[in-house]
Amino acid sequence: MNAAAEPVQAAAEERRKLDRIGAYVFSYLLAIVLLGSLIYFSGIWNFLANTRLLSVLIDAGVVEYHDAQHGWIRGVPDLDYFVRANDPIKWHLVRLAGAIFIVFWLLKTMQFQIILRFTGVHATFTQVARAYLYGLGINRLVPFNLGHKPIVDTLTVHQGAPQSKALQALFLAEIFVVVEIVACAIFGAFAVGWSTWLAQLFWGLVILLACWLMIRPTKAHSEQSVLMGSARDAGAALKALAHRPVTMSGLTLLSLAAFALEDIGAYVIAMAFTSNNVILNVSFSTLVMALVAGYLARFIPITPGGIGQFEWGFAAGLYLGGLGFPECVTIAILDNAIRYVAGTIVYFFVYFLRVDYSFELFSLSRKPTQP
Repeated sequence: MNAAAEPVQAAAEERRKLDRIGAYVFSYLLAIVLLGSLIYFSGIWNFLANTRLLSVLIDAGVVEYHDAQHGWIRGVPDLDYFVRANDPIKWHLVRLAGAIFIVFWLLKTMQFQIILRFTGVHATFTQVARAYLYGLGINRLVPFNLGHKPIVDTLTVHQGAPQSKALQALFLAEIFVVVEIVACAIFGAFAVGWSTWLAQLFWGLVILLACWLMIRPTKAHSEQSVLMGSARDAGAALKALAHRPVTMSGLTLLSLAAFALEDIGAYVIAMAFTSNNVILNVSFSTLVMALVAGYLARFIPITPGGIGQFEWGFAAGLYLGGLGFPECVTIAILDNAIRYVAGTIVYFFVYFLRVDYSFELFSLSRKPTQP
């Protein structure tokens, strides 16, 4: 290498490193801003009361409810907040929702295994789960779909899959997320009517467009940073699947079943927190379209796991479907929080199975281990 070029290359590498650090800092700050602003606009006291967090804060001595009690925050603005915060939660429904989300991840793993077989990669369900669920767990902690890398690494290094086949399978899995969105959006158009349908999708599409503008390739950064493949790749993959109608039908049914479970899980969560004073009633069709809007908003995850993006899209979809905004925010945040708890349980279960993993973040890495 030319000695004169070495300082230039070192400077370019340093700039790339700073760019990565800046991107991560921006991502986490954006998630905090999005969630914070959503709670702020819904009314902080409304949110604390509806989620029952206010009762916890009073018992913990954070909020002072009466003169004989100490607390950092003095007083509750209205008795209604205290009454709502002390309504019971149906914990058996919360546990049921968590179980539904775990089944959802198992269905998605089964679907990914079928896709791998279609691409020529043969692995057991356990092997696929180790790679796929671990990578999705990483995706919940970092932005820009970086959890895809450990999925591909695990499949190629320890399952012997060609990297091109693993990438193709991952790309096909993303295509079926689009299939879920499109199919449920078509259902929603007939279920809620075209005007409500357009209104519910609007902000999800706006967030999706804004995220695409942030990550679209430019002259300075021509490579894809989040999205995998292109419209041409998607067309070629679907064309190949069309020659296997049984496989394509099975994958489509698994996608629709998984999305239906997410809808049911969100509905169960709303009912778990509905009581005499906290009313989170929402029609199933409205919930379906709001979830589609949340999926659209999170499809390009600028924040870790799309946190904040999903909640804004989901809450806006519910609000434009006719629900009060404080109730919309409560359902959206509770849904994603319980989904994350269920996903975290699966994540750590796979982690303690000693999943083979190689992943770099700001030059930090974990040495691969044998299962």
